[in-house]
Amino acid sequence: MEAAWWVTPLIIGIGALVWSVFLDIRYSVDRRLADLWLAKIRTLGAWAGPFSFLISATALIAFCLLVVAGFLLGQHFGSPYWSLITTIPGIMAYVPFLMATVPAKFSAYSRWRSELRSSGAVPKEQRSIAWWAGPPSILGIVALTISTFWMFNPAIAW
Repeated sequence: MEAAWWVTPLIIGIGALVWSVFLDIRYSVDRRLADLWLAKIRTLGAWAGPFSFLISATALIAFCLLVVAGFLLGQHFGSPYWSLITTIPGIMAYVPFLMATVPAKFSAYSRWRSELRSSGAVPKEQRSIAWWAGPPSILGIVALTISTFWMFNPAIAW
């Protein structure tokens, strides 16, 4: 088991990606998120960008708190698998948000801005939302990766 400690995080990561794609195809999560986001920022004017940053950072913090709670649960019961009780729901909730708001590939924010444009956002609103919400989402990828690999690292004394 120790030789393949990375298998569980890999399965979780693939599962999270498949989950996010399924939600977007079946329920248009990216579009719904863009609709909700745009409805809220329209009343904020110049504060739309900082508000977008706050939303993205709050989602990241909530995910991190669930991971910490899961880690403490795993420590208490002596097995990393107990941590999945809080971590898996956190991943299932956070990854679709993350996939919508993170800059993808070389196109930066074009996919997210396209969703915002479809929801009726003007270019200024698209830029404001995308560029302010993106940095916490980039940190979210790091947090997601570190949390799953750290959780199942055999060097941690469970």
